Amino acid sequence: MSRRRRHRSDSPPPLLASLKREFEALVGHAPPPSPEERLIQTRNRRVRGLRAHTRAFVIVNGFMVLLWATVGLVVGSWFPWFVFPLLGWGMGYTFHAVGTRAWLAERQDDIARAEKQLGLAPPQDETRRWAELRRRCEAAVRSAHEALAQTMGDDGLHEHLESGHAQTVALLDGAERLDATLAEVVPGGMQGLRAELARVEGAWSQAEDPGLRSVHAQNRALLQARREKIEALMVERDRIAATVESFVIAADNLKLDALRLGAGERTSLQEPVQRLQDELEVLERVRRELVSLESGTPRSGGDP
Repeated sequence: MSRRRRHRSDSPPPLLASLKREFEALVGHAPPPSPEERLIQTRNRRVRGLRAHTRAFVIVNGFMVLLWATVGLVVGSWFPWFVFPLLGWGMGYTFHAVGTRAWLAERQDDIARAEKQLGLAPPQDETRRWAELRRRCEAAVRSAHEALAQTMGDDGLHEHLESGHAQTVALLDGAERLDATLAEVVPGGMQGLRAELARVEGAWSQAEDPGLRSVHAQNRALLQARREKIEALMVERDRIAATVESFVIAADNLKLDALRLGAGERTSLQEPVQRLQDELEVLERVRRELVSLESGTPRSGGDP
């Protein structure tokens, strides 16, 4: 009898068990969060906690100051008693704020990478990145031309600079078109795509009709393929940025080497310019991938 009573007390009530089953059937079984998602969730929780602490600190202490002033006007007692809770709470609030700021500062790079991988970075950040790369490239090429004009450098270096600059502009234009197309194909970014994929997976897990379940499975496969394509395109976009930065660094180095060119030493831009040419070919392949992504039809990477 005691065992049976203990078993009944350990099991959840029928109503709670029924509600739990209905809730699980409604939302499905969500996959465990990734390390990036856990980091972003921890960041958001800490920021929300500090904001709530700030509001409570300002409201409560402001009310106490107002109460002190009211009592002083009515009773005539102006002893600043509100300072004691203000200082005591202020120490705790200071520790909370400093600890949160230090935690955010230590993980700033990790948070930025997590936001980028999860598609949480605002789109205007990418626009500013391409504009900044374009500005740096133009400044580096102009400075290198001016430095070469004051030395005994040969005309081949000027030609390499102009060729590299033209290819860099083409790469940056293509990267901007890539961002615009990705924004059209996936308006909510990677975060919105993952949310849509989770919704379809939930509908697939709940569907009982075989035909409907098959349709949801097909939609899930299409969304998974789209996610893989977009992740690959984002990698290509980052490689374009790294290649442009390589050319900018080479142009800056050429300006520094211009002081030695008059003594007979030579430098070359052939390698970074060749990398730019290779990336232009990659950009053409990316353009074909975008066309297939917009049309919704798969296309082999080796197709012309």
